[in-house]
Amino acid sequence: MPMSNDSSSPQETNYYEESTQMEGMYFYPDSVIVHDFWGAKAFVVLIFGILLYISLFVREVILIIIFGIIEVVYLYSLFRSLVTILNPIEFDILNGTLYPEGYSHEESAVLIKEIDYLQILGIEKNHVFYHELNAVLKDGKRLHIIDYSTYSKCAADAQKLAKHLTLPLKDEHGELFMGLPGKHKGPLSSGGEYYQDTYLVFKEDSISLRATLDFFLLYILLMLGGLLFIGIGLFKFDSFGWHAIIAIIIGVFMCMFSLFICYSIWKKQTAPFFDMLDGMFYPNRFNRDSFGISLKQLDHLEILTKRVSGDKKIYYPQELNVVLKDGSRYNILNHADKECLLADAYALANRLSLPLVNAHDGKTIPIPPTDNR
Repeated sequence: MPMSNDSSSPQETNYYEESTQMEGMYFYPDSVIVHDFWGAKAFVVLIFGILLYISLFVREVILIIIFGIIEVVYLYSLFRSLVTILNPIEFDILNGTLYPEGYSHEESAVLIKEIDYLQILGIEKNHVFYHELNAVLKDGKRLHIIDYSTYSKCAADAQKLAKHLTLPLKDEHGELFMGLPGKHKGPLSSGGEYYQDTYLVFKEDSISLRATLDFFLLYILLMLGGLLFIGIGLFKFDSFGWHAIIAIIIGVFMCMFSLFICYSIWKKQTAPFFDMLDGMFYPNRFNRDSFGISLKQLDHLEILTKRVSGDKKIYYPQELNVVLKDGSRYNILNHADKECLLADAYALANRLSLPLVNAHDGKTIPIPPTDNR
């Protein structure tokens, strides 16, 4: 059912962040392509394929059944993802045509000029809340484009697509989508590290995000520990039995988690980015084809505190977000080291000449003088 756009609803921000983004929208000068992500699924298929091979080698029937079922499920999911890559939803701007089911289904193609507007809807399905972007034709027919797990990503891509196609963008009430400036919509990202995992690097021509040394050390230690467990499982035990298999499984999952941290480090090294020379803000990644926003569109910075339950304790990470004049928000920092986050927030606000706002009460936070970082 469509959800209200009222940001005062306490459920909105929690539910909208819980589903997983499984599709991506890629913008090119003459086309826009939507297809499923496949890299993570391929990695899972590889890992469980290795575990299945080990189980076959030692002839453990229970493990063969468990890993075999998991492998079949993920192989099917990967196959479906690869099919969408080979036959993606595409806006062929050069020829003015939308292929909602891909090029192989030309019978479903519609002319872009037949699209009346794009629309963002809040959807609840199987107790999961997410945002849906649709193309609404002039005859009232609705074509599904992509699902989103986060409001900010949905708003950014939808606005960029609307601009790309020169189409109006509307909300679920049929009104022009303008965002909700000045209203607190809660956290942009779920969770948050209980230590400082990122910090801002201020240069004369740029401001960028970097992962801390502790984050790199955690990746290295997990990878070494995983390799150690795998080595113990392969060479320590006299017979290749249950103990060896358990050690290998622990080692494999430690290596998997370390690779996930490595991916997180890569993401933190590439986004966000403030280009002070050209006056542009790149919320996702800085490269030649990046989606950029003029610094003139930035309205203020906001800080909010979240309550997160860990394994045996509760901690309170904070978010630093940049808010645009249209109400769109983009996350900059997200960790629980309040002193370091505030220092970066003060320096960023001074450098960008923007007010810093407490998102919980809407009050401006006084900014003390900072060094010119």
